[in-house]
Amino acid sequence: MANLLDSHFRRTNTNTANEITFDPDMLKLLMAIDERKTLRQIAAEINLKPEVFKQSFTKLFKLKLIEESEDKTAFVDAAFIDRIKATLVELAGPLGEVLIEDAAADQNMRLDRIPKTDIADLIYRITQSIPGEKEQNAFRKVMLEEMKNLER
Repeated sequence: MANLLDSHFRRTNTNTANEITFDPDMLKLLMAIDERKTLRQIAAEINLKPEVFKQSFTKLFKLKLIEESEDKTAFVDAAFIDRIKATLVELAGPLGEVLIEDAAADQNMRLDRIPKTDIADLIYRITQSIPGEKEQNAFRKVMLEEMKNLER
């Protein structure tokens, strides 16, 4: 079974006749729920203590205000990540592999689960960390072509 933090949830359209009292943490979590993000990403964004996050999540789930949703996110494949790494190593040397790992970590992403919708931002972050303007421009040019091929 997958880790719950890697699951996706969405707000429900449950129309309840019962009055619900929200504490600030529950409300903060409910407003942050976005089915395009994992619970892990949401937890990092809203910065609640783990025990508070768990309590708030459990309350919202038991009240049926949130439900698990199917992850419909399209991810880039491993070959694309390998091409990024190869290009980085060619332009920045061994530091290249660290640059992609750091950029992914900064965005709370794993290298094996990078959404296609977020790849442009990842490329931008990596580009900014490459030493040398010439190398940045070369990387940007290669990645632009790679991203065009990715859309096909």
